[in-house]
Amino acid sequence: MIKMRRKNYSKSLKQPFVVSLFLLLILLEACGAVDLKPVLRTTTLAQKYIDKNGFKIEYQNLDRARIRGVKISAFSVSESFLSDFDARESTWKNGVFKNTKFDRVYFDKAYFENVVFENCKITRTNFFESRMVNVKFVNCEIEGTSFTDLIDSNIEIIDSTLKNNDGNFKGFFEAQVKLRLIGTTIENTNFVYLKKGSSVYMENSKNIKSHYTQSSLDFFKIINSKISKSSLADAEITNISVQNSNIGFSLHDAKVENTIIDNSFISGLSAIKTIGKVFLITNCKNSGKVSFFDARIDSISLANCDFDSLHPMYVFSNAFFLENASIVDADFTEAKIKKLTMKSVTFTEKAEFTDFKPGKKILKNVKKGSNLKLITDGSTIKF
Repeated sequence: MIKMRRKNYSKSLKQPFVVSLFLLLILLEACGAVDLKPVLRTTTLAQKYIDKNGFKIEYQNLDRARIRGVKISAFSVSESFLSDFDARESTWKNGVFKNTKFDRVYFDKAYFENVVFENCKITRTNFFESRMVNVKFVNCEIEGTSFTDLIDSNIEIIDSTLKNNDGNFKGFFEAQVKLRLIGTTIENTNFVYLKKGSSVYMENSKNIKSHYTQSSLDFFKIINSKISKSSLADAEITNISVQNSNIGFSLHDAKVENTIIDNSFISGLSAIKTIGKVFLITNCKNSGKVSFFDARIDSISLANCDFDSLHPMYVFSNAFFLENASIVDADFTEAKIKKLTMKSVTFTEKAEFTDFKPGKKILKNVKKGSNLKLITDGSTIKF
């Protein structure tokens, strides 16, 4: 009697799930239609696929993918949707994301080099503790996204929108980053506690209700842009440069070595208790309120400007120079100025110099408006 040996299938059924997925991948590739979802469930499978095939993705809906720690180079991702996507500690070099949506994508501690995001919508995504070298966002919508604790990064955001509507710490928080913002609208976004070595360059952009408080910047440069309802309070900045722009922001308690504002409209500038070396405003016609209340600035120079109000009350300055200016409301109460120079200046409605006694003064062609309310109690200013 011949005995039939029964095959033991139970052992094969207990093979690792990874093998099953890898076989599925081979079958899908043979059919010419690869669904990457099974492959991107584990880092091991993902890296095997990437090493063999590269990373060129089109028209994929990748939700709940897990590719933590993978290394990807010369990649292309287009027309796809990444959601609840774990790419922590991953590396991305020399590639592009195009026409792709990101929602709840986690790029924590990732490394990006020579990467472009083009025509992408990025929401609720984290780049926590990542490094981004030569990274560009072009024609992108970025909302509720965190670039917290970036390391030695340089990023260019072009023709995009950057905003935050949920009130949390989104934006650039405690990052070390060199930022270039070109043709971009920034709204309600934080750039706070930026670390030494950081800088902001803004051109043809619009910035509303954004904050740069307690940041350390090599420079903050604004060209052909509008900033309103924003704050640089408590920041430490080597150079601020503003050209051909419309600005309204606070420098309350900031330390700024050199500030140069030229050919711009100042809707409001509060330099209360600001510390600095040089503060220069030139060619700023029809400007609003400027305050140097209790500031400590070595040299202040204002030329070819009109101000609704100019208030250097209690200011400490070695030299205060004012030339070719018209001021509706001026207040120099108890200002401590060693050398005051006023040339071709008109005070139109109110000028208060209470207890103002400059160490040295040069007054030439200083005029009073016909309805000027002049207060000089305890002052040595007479005109």
